[in-house]
Amino acid sequence: MAGKQIKRVAVIGAGLMGAGVAAEFARFGYDVAMYNTKKESSERAMSQAREALDLMTETKLITKRQADAGCNRLHPTTDLEEAALGADFVHESVLELLSLKKEIFAKLDKICPPPTVLATNTSGFRVTDIASATEHPERVVATHYFQPPQFVPLVEVVPGQKTDPASIRRVALPPPLL
Repeated sequence: MAGKQIKRVAVIGAGLMGAGVAAEFARFGYDVAMYNTKKESSERAMSQAREALDLMTETKLITKRQADAGCNRLHPTTDLEEAALGADFVHESVLELLSLKKEIFAKLDKICPPPTVLATNTSGFRVTDIASATEHPERVVATHYFQPPQFVPLVEVVPGQKTDPASIRRVALPPPLL
């Protein structure tokens, strides 16, 4: 696991926080699937991500070409399996309901083979409790972003009781330079 680079990302729950997380990953060159349960939510996520990338252009953080390239790396879907299949890193940003998070992680655990890292953006639940819904708790971490994630370069990375230190190292590596 330690040597496998993260190239493809899935964001599960691309609402206010998730759309910003997706935009940030896309900005740094990752191919990003954005999952929402409804087509309207996915369209709104694309719009929010585009707005974030455009604002980065306006404030001269990135060029228009970089913003356009980032937007082209975003792929909205309403199919969880389509979003997660083939991802190296899955970031969950759904409502703060433990039962919902556990349901999603149980599904992701079946869709994504190890060494895919499964991350939650929770701020209120223990990683260990969420990971208990999986057969591979060693790959579950929290990657808690601060709002707005595309502008605040701070991510808290938290292991669970059974998280493999290699999963933490893999997630905490800096993104590649474009």
